[in-house]
Amino acid sequence: MNIYDKINDLASAIKQSSELNDYVAIKKEVYKDLEKKKQIEDFRQKQIEVQSLGMEGKQQEAEAKYAILQQMYQILMQDENIKKMFDAEVKFDILVGDMYKILGESIREAIED
Repeated sequence: MNIYDKINDLASAIKQSSELNDYVAIKKEVYKDLEKKKQIEDFRQKQIEVQSLGMEGKQQEAEAKYAILQQMYQILMQDENIKKMFDAEVKFDILVGDMYKILGESIREAIED
């Protein structure tokens, strides 16, 4: 068994998965509207800022920006297509997380035996 063949099989399966294809399709649809695209990019940038402030121990700043982030999220979720895109993104993230979990557990079991 060639491990690289299996890795390529997994990569192909991911590319063909409904989780990825649904996410890509709705994202393309949403991003056709440049204003929506900018709103989402601003939201994601704000998420990174809040996470960074939290990791730096700047809780008050993080909390203030988190309130703004929540408002941005509420506005974005009013758009049905953006909501569908975020939902599809979560489903794909779950798939990727499960993949890492399964691989990690398998490797950990092999190392511990």
